Amino acid sequence: MTEFDWEEGVVEEYLDCTGAVRHFRLMIYAAGLFLEAREMLGGEPIGLRFVERVGDDPGIAFGKIRDRIRERLAQRDVVRDARTGELSLLRDRLKGQIDSFDRSGDGPSMLVDDLELTWAEVGELLAPFEGFHVELFIRDVSGEEP
Repeated sequence: MTEFDWEEGVVEEYLDCTGAVRHFRLMIYAAGLFLEAREMLGGEPIGLRFVERVGDDPGIAFGKIRDRIRERLAQRDVVRDARTGELSLLRDRLKGQIDSFDRSGDGPSMLVDDLELTWAEVGELLAPFEGFHVELFIRDVSGEEP
């Protein structure tokens, strides 16, 4: 296991399914009860977020959170065309995290893969599915089912 500084945490690198390097800061907080992995984008902790309960053995929590990071980075839901900048949904699901940081001022943004999407962009992605049914599940970042 990487040498861990309990106050600063540790930044680890992971490859996503496109071969891009993604950085996550792993930190223990709440008097040692929880481990958080927060993606660093542009040096700021504003990307994907995962949380695990530490329990009796911190090593188990580190293993679980690393597995969850690798599993999420092994799939992709949205891609932005490098030539046109247009967004495309790659499959019939959109999995991300709601974030309160939105540069446009139009409300919260949604973090999908390594992209920060506005609600207008999410709407554009869903427009081709007009008339389809949709389910929206909101879950805690721990990933545990209610």
